[in-house]
Amino acid sequence: MITGGVPAQYGDVTGGVISTTTKGPAPYYFGSSEILTSSAFDPYHYNLGALTLGGPIIRNKKTGQPIVGFLLASEFQYNRDGSPRSLATWKVNDQKLAELEANPLVPASSGFGVLNAADFLTQADLEDQNYRENVARTAVRVSGNLKFVTSEKTTLTLGVVTI
Repeated sequence: MITGGVPAQYGDVTGGVISTTTKGPAPYYFGSSEILTSSAFDPYHYNLGALTLGGPIIRNKKTGQPIVGFLLASEFQYNRDGSPRSLATWKVNDQKLAELEANPLVPASSGFGVLNAADFLTQADLEDQNYRENVARTAVRVSGNLKFVTSEKTTLTLGVVTI
């Protein structure tokens, strides 16, 4: 962005100019990958994998310069708990949960009706964990483009992004 003292190449501009320059297709093939994880250090399991590829598709037969190129970038992300709490999170231990699932109701001591078995949980039936259940998130992001050299100073880029 250029504001004030605008060079003559932009004409008689008094406010400001936004000049955008993009690269044309890469003359070589390239790629990169990245893996990031916190799984070895915490129970929240932040995991991110990324892959980027690019390069020429069609070259000019005389000059060897690319006239059509591509770029593909993708990410995969998984979080077990992306917003952990500072206080303990409690859950029913597996043994007690199996009992509740098998017998969710118990006869009332009066002999009339039934009561919820979960109403009789005690501290011994619970265990704390340092992540929240059922908040895991998985995301896949992909973007790509094709670059077409339409003249010596012009490149047309067509792209797509998916989330």
